Amino acid sequence: MIKFAHVGFPKCASTWLQNEIFPKHKDIFFLGRRPGDDIISDEVRTLFWSTLIDEREYLYSKMNTENILHKYIEDAKNDDKSAIGISLEQLLHPHIGHLEFSERARRLYDFMGDGTKIIIIIREQAAWVQSYYSNLVSECGLAATFDEFMLHFFNESDISPLSTLYYDRVFTTYTELFGVDNVIIIPMEQIKENASSFTNNILNFIGLEHMDNLNPKKKNESVSDEQFATQLSMNIQSGFRLGRDTSLNRPFGWQVRSLFGEGGKYELPQKYIDDHERYKQNWAIGTNSDKSRNNKNLLKNVNRLLSEEQIIRLRQVYAESNKKLEVLCNFKLSKYGYST
Repeated sequence: MIKFAHVGFPKCASTWLQNEIFPKHKDIFFLGRRPGDDIISDEVRTLFWSTLIDEREYLYSKMNTENILHKYIEDAKNDDKSAIGISLEQLLHPHIGHLEFSERARRLYDFMGDGTKIIIIIREQAAWVQSYYSNLVSECGLAATFDEFMLHFFNESDISPLSTLYYDRVFTTYTELFGVDNVIIIPMEQIKENASSFTNNILNFIGLEHMDNLNPKKKNESVSDEQFATQLSMNIQSGFRLGRDTSLNRPFGWQVRSLFGEGGKYELPQKYIDDHERYKQNWAIGTNSDKSRNNKNLLKNVNRLLSEEQIIRLRQVYAESNKKLEVLCNFKLSKYGYST
């Protein structure tokens, strides 16, 4: 049985792979993440959203983790599938889970074992930062302006995404566990050149037949400047912040919905229901262009682009890492605008 794990990064075509490729390939028994987080069982849901990324060391059981996959391999065989796989961008997500990336990788190894094919999709760091910030504001309630977010990014590196984007170190972490021949890194920028080639490169690495007529449509809704400004203003009124004083209102706190309620075992805490409803209302206001245009003052907070100074600093931070990755993987990142 072929085993594979797509481990991220977030904001790197994950939604498309999770919706259009892995669950639709005829030979794949896909455990998750499925559309709408329709993961195959509560047991696997808890593994994905707690055990692999969050569970404290004294509670963690390697034996329990190892045993979970075996029965699903049997299900895959009974379903005449030749591969079993997962897609979990939270394994490389800076604001979901408390465990270090290296520990998450080790627990993934406990779960899936030798011979597992690891797929890592990366994105030029400046483009990633801009996309990630927009996502935090429009979907996750972040109340920081872009300049405030970048201040957090550079100066609170213990909890910011700064360390997330040293791609050479992520690659080395996974190759040391799974073997260099079982780990592939693919720049997301390749999808713009040729979507079929990008996807079939992944399938070829896994050892599966190619898919035809691929046309990657953007799955995450684009947000206009006016909508974005309205959403940010509403978030600020709600008091949601990044940083050390986040308390329970940490980024992606709403992901508790994946463990509770809506298919989970437990009733969702009222706090999260209220938060989710508020975000939905904020989004509805933001997507109403008439209401957005009525408050011109909101547009002063609409900046979502790095300044030239910030771009230079980012390129300096990651140039050495990118250069090392080029050597490790034998491809040219500079072709896609990465600093080297």
